Amino acid sequence: MATRPVFHRFSAMMLCMTVLCASRQERAAAQVGDDEMARVREALPKKAAVRPKKRRKLLIFNLCKGFVHDSIPIASKALVAMGEETGAYSSVESVDIDQFKPENLKQYDAVCFNNTTGTLFQDEARKKAFLDFVSSGKGVIGIHAATDCFYDWHEYGAMMGGYFDGHPWHEKVPVQVVEPRHPLCAAFGGEDFEITDEIYQFKDPYSRDVLRVLLRLDPERIDQAKNSVKRRDNDFAISWVREYGQGRVFYCSLGHRKEIFWTPTVLKHYLDGIQFAMGDLEADASARPWTALDQVDTITGNYAGTLERGGKSVQVQGKVFPMPGRDTYHCALYFEGKRVVLTSGFVGLGDPLPIYASREAADKGGETSVEYAYYEGDWDKLPEFSSLTPVKEGVVGNIDLSVRERDDYFAIRFTGVLPIPEKGRYLFALQSDDGADFKSGATW
Repeated sequence: MATRPVFHRFSAMMLCMTVLCASRQERAAAQVGDDEMARVREALPKKAAVRPKKRRKLLIFNLCKGFVHDSIPIASKALVAMGEETGAYSSVESVDIDQFKPENLKQYDAVCFNNTTGTLFQDEARKKAFLDFVSSGKGVIGIHAATDCFYDWHEYGAMMGGYFDGHPWHEKVPVQVVEPRHPLCAAFGGEDFEITDEIYQFKDPYSRDVLRVLLRLDPERIDQAKNSVKRRDNDFAISWVREYGQGRVFYCSLGHRKEIFWTPTVLKHYLDGIQFAMGDLEADASARPWTALDQVDTITGNYAGTLERGGKSVQVQGKVFPMPGRDTYHCALYFEGKRVVLTSGFVGLGDPLPIYASREAADKGGETSVEYAYYEGDWDKLPEFSSLTPVKEGVVGNIDLSVRERDDYFAIRFTGVLPIPEKGRYLFALQSDDGADFKSGATW
């Protein structure tokens, strides 16, 4: 008998906590002021990137079981207004977990987790229904803290792309547009930018093996000495896309601060991400693997040479190495001791770099060419070229690696003039005898 009152008090306390959490969100929703909504409406995209293939419906899920972000209400209202303004979709705002019952989910084309935190529900039937919903061809969008929930549901973290692992930076940060020509990056016009927000770092199951990263912090321009910085591979992603079964995932960590949702470029980025997740905006979501500098296997290929930029000669070294389990190469270009690119395949960053045999040819914009010498051998680092006899040498329009077998060891030395602006994003292109092209993006 003595335990019954304790049980009742405990139940009442838990019920009270649940009600308080819900009422806090409801009160916050009521606090979206007219001035804030005016800023949102002024910043909204005026049209969608593409016309919807059919009428679309978005579930904006705002429930929190952990930290409640003050930006949730304005983000939710901004998403609703954006759908109305552009005609891209209609919206339902909810904190009701019954939305994840199969019979309710089927009315939506995508679900947006708007700064959700904690374990939102534990029912296995709802979990399965949601995973089936996405994998069957629907979409999911994650805003900021959408990676800070469901830590006890690994499949959710794997689908979303990773879990929150701290936020070392809450300040103005430099953001690199990793893929300027990707449809979901159209808002940024090919330009890197700065923004003030709380920036996350991520932990497993975060992996470039399944993600295509669109935005990231510029590692050369941030303070990595902070005690809370855990990643040592310079891979500080901000937004990405991925495939999940037949479905599509878009995540962006921008959204801690209210003003993010009256920033025109970010709203456009989110709109394009929503249209991608719904299946209207076609975009490549195939993974672009990432390899940390200290993990690069460099014995497959090496090259070195002298390039001239803006009248100044610079030494360049590069490494070419195979991707494990893939019939593809990576090409890494190093400039003045720093890695400026590490990417896989052609990613549509622009035209190949014109490399000329001389400054005179570069000034005249004449025929592109580069002098090169190709070597074969068994080395575990860049060889001493003066002691070697080249297997092949000549002048070509681009650098010919002459790799006849995928497991050849080779090296190449070249000299050329590389005229480029002081700032820009370019391609460094290599081509082999077997027809394989190796092209890498670089920011100078």
